Amino acid sequence: MKESTLHSLITARSLLDHSRSLIESSSAHAATAGLILLQDAVELVLLAAVNERDLDDAAKAEKLTFDQIVGNLIGAGLRVPKSGTLKAMNRHRVLAKHYGQLVLPETARGYLEASQTSIDAVLQDAVGTDLRSIVLTDLLDNGEAKDFLVAASELIGDGNYLKSLVAVRQALFIEVESNYSVEGHINGHNIFGGGWRAPAFAKNAEWIKENVKEPTDYVVIDNDKLRTDALEWGFNVNELSNIRRLTPAVFRSSPNEQWFVAYDLGFPEHHATLQNAQYCLDRTIELVRRKQLHEKALAPWVALEAFQPPPVFIGEPLFNSASNKGEVVHVVTEGYRYRVSRRCTGFDGATEFLRVTAFPEGSSEWMPGTIWGFLEDRPDRPTPFAPESNPDGGGLNDTPID
Repeated sequence: MKESTLHSLITARSLLDHSRSLIESSSAHAATAGLILLQDAVELVLLAAVNERDLDDAAKAEKLTFDQIVGNLIGAGLRVPKSGTLKAMNRHRVLAKHYGQLVLPETARGYLEASQTSIDAVLQDAVGTDLRSIVLTDLLDNGEAKDFLVAASELIGDGNYLKSLVAVRQALFIEVESNYSVEGHINGHNIFGGGWRAPAFAKNAEWIKENVKEPTDYVVIDNDKLRTDALEWGFNVNELSNIRRLTPAVFRSSPNEQWFVAYDLGFPEHHATLQNAQYCLDRTIELVRRKQLHEKALAPWVALEAFQPPPVFIGEPLFNSASNKGEVVHVVTEGYRYRVSRRCTGFDGATEFLRVTAFPEGSSEWMPGTIWGFLEDRPDRPTPFAPESNPDGGGLNDTPID
């Protein structure tokens, strides 16, 4: 695929997403704005196909009318289904843009459905794939969520809509719902470190015992937090609700563990349809794309590695606060590993402290037995997380790293 074709298709995808949210509104003004964006998106796709197949030189292509672009593609042997509807949409767009004629929401939705059918057929003939697959391949980060979405796309092609919807929900679980799992709180503490977005009332062993009756019940959504997350990602809250409602519930306790699936008995017959599978896959791809873009906007943060204590620190106390008058919660000893996260000025305004996490050798800081405290940072001894400050050994230079 030519680079210019790819750029045009990615731009068209963005226009399609914006047009869809406007067209699905009940407002005629929003639907009219959506129609104008939709026609631009369709024209971009058709011109990208013309460019990919070298049907016209660039200068000539710029002067083609919409009807001529459609005619050139059909003349070159490419399928353009719903071509009459596309031409009608273009005329409707001219009336809306230049003469202020409103478009009814139901009319715009019909144009949207026809446009999607045409776009998929044209791209299959021009580049051998559809717009959804192009976004999957080129815009999503590699990872388990992407793998499930690719599998869902293939399952739709095979006509297995139920399994496709399960794969979509598995991708959603990995990206979103796993943060709402309370399974780690079964014994009164979170042994896996997950579920941090779940509501506080559900992170309780007694509540879990009373309310979790099947594995997928471990996912307890805090709707306010989920709504806030969706808004931060720039994703439609109602569409996120639709994805969750139109896909089977899934759960797993941790990566590489067994998946559990649950759905109503009538789900396969009434909801495992081509339309639902395509809709859920398409919107989940967009959700994951926007979430990944949001996360990339955050400045990177490097976590320091855990280490064995240099001999000079053995026997030193960890206080429960940044004060050497505070309660001693731990004494630095062999058999523990330590992670230093920050330096701060103590409450006396003069002494500096290091914030330290301590956990038994062979364990991790998410397991029971982890201790958090403050170590006095004196100038007469090396800083434990700076190996160059202790070149004679006994520090990080001589000890293994987790």
